Amino acid sequence: MVAPTDDAPLDLRLCSAGVDEQCALVVDAVPYTFRALSQLIDQALASWPVHPEQPRAPVALRAVPTLRGLVHFYAALALDAPCLLIHPRFSPRQVADLIDTAGARAYFDGETWTATTAAQVEGVHPQAALLLATSGTTGQYKLVQHSHATLRAAARMSACNLPFADSDRWLLSLPYAHVGGVSVLVRCLLARKPVVVAHGSFADPAFIQAVEQQGCSLYSLVPTQLHDLLSYCQRWGTRPKGLRHVLVGGAPATLRLRRLAHEHGLRALFTYGMTEAGSQITTQRPDATLAEPQALDAGYALDGVDLRLDEKRRLWVRSPSLMLGYLGDPALRSSATAEPPWFMTNDRAIIHPDGRVQILGRTDHLLITGGENVDPEWVEQILGEHPWVQEVAVCGLPDPRWGERLVALVVPSADAPMDRLTSDLQSFGRQHLPPFALFKELRVVARLPRLGIGKLDRTAALAMAQALESR
Repeated sequence: MVAPTDDAPLDLRLCSAGVDEQCALVVDAVPYTFRALSQLIDQALASWPVHPEQPRAPVALRAVPTLRGLVHFYAALALDAPCLLIHPRFSPRQVADLIDTAGARAYFDGETWTATTAAQVEGVHPQAALLLATSGTTGQYKLVQHSHATLRAAARMSACNLPFADSDRWLLSLPYAHVGGVSVLVRCLLARKPVVVAHGSFADPAFIQAVEQQGCSLYSLVPTQLHDLLSYCQRWGTRPKGLRHVLVGGAPATLRLRRLAHEHGLRALFTYGMTEAGSQITTQRPDATLAEPQALDAGYALDGVDLRLDEKRRLWVRSPSLMLGYLGDPALRSSATAEPPWFMTNDRAIIHPDGRVQILGRTDHLLITGGENVDPEWVEQILGEHPWVQEVAVCGLPDPRWGERLVALVVPSADAPMDRLTSDLQSFGRQHLPPFALFKELRVVARLPRLGIGKLDRTAALAMAQALESR
């Protein structure tokens, strides 16, 4: 077992010493050794577009999960120059906007490089290696700057909580333009472990069979993917062979989902993290999977992470994996190795006496009804425990009496009796919620709008509630 160190290079060609013939990457069932990938990286760098007068000018990569796309990602790390990763599902308009925001001088579309007309921007940190767009729930993106040192720190802290086993292979099941995906690539690179790229749905037995055949023992999933995986487990009465642990983050997960994971032996570790911290901030410990979940916690602060709450229960974080700063804003750290400052998140939390952290919801999502503050994420997690609720979103609509009137948008389960859904869910809510947090209206919808990694799109959900009100 090889654990990441604080000074290990993020150049795959240098990481391959002594493991040249070991598998480093599997793409669509085709394995590639460290030696083979090193040669492909050399070829990619031979044609890499570097501006002669601005060698530190950013470039942009469309982060496609293909061999060619991943080789260019590894080449970007080897070059240690600012590289913007762009989600492959972004629209042409989004791509153009991000390129302009980053001042990227060239763009790799998954096949070829093209020069751009983007103007040079200010504020690119001297140590910036990766630029990642935050997956904001409002659709407004900021570019987070990470260095090799912050990425290494994130990988080290993750491996301290969940050490690699000799035979581990990590499934790349999240887009690597997202911090949850890129962190898998960095962790496995530093630990000299294979990454497996496969495409499909976790509810599909053929996809599960393909993943099993490649020996995947570790998954990183968002709750939507975990839900699909559990539907497979329930249908077939088994879990994927060889699966050791599942890291689950990116969005809140209900207690019912957690208990189903335990029931089917998935050994799911629920996490809380953010792009600004290089992925995980808190994570449940491996032994947490041995007992049935009783709470909605996100585990403990990783080794090296400090946490505190202010008077509004807003969570503050200090971590060696903390970003260098947002592009265009003043740097948070003069260098990647400088002492990290305290960083204020937009999340409200509880830190239990034993150190476990429970995330209540975002401060900018707070609803005020009848003078009381309501965390919609907390209410959604409670209502989501009802067996007739498949998905739920809680919105606030203007109301002359309440200020904001709480409306629940519910995707019912297939067996939900529609004539009883509202009354039963109100009765359930009265048992588990304070009166001011109980919804005033319920609207049945076919689906809820989601962002790229499964987070609820609250802006779109509010627009849906407003449209339903006007009918």
